[in-house]
Amino acid sequence: MLAGVDINGGLSWNGWTSRGFSNQLGVYGSGGTSEVYEVYTTSFAFNK
Repeated sequence: MLAGVDINGGLSWNGWTSRGFSNQLGVYGSGGTSEVYEVYTTSFAFNK
């Protein structure tokens, strides 16, 4: 069984993987420096 993924407005990042910051090469949205964000990804499946 897969572990739960928290989707709660950033109070917890359980089940998410940090990919770096938005201004790093290879991270989606890279290049902009006026606003820098931490980028996290996850995957999940819906129960049928």
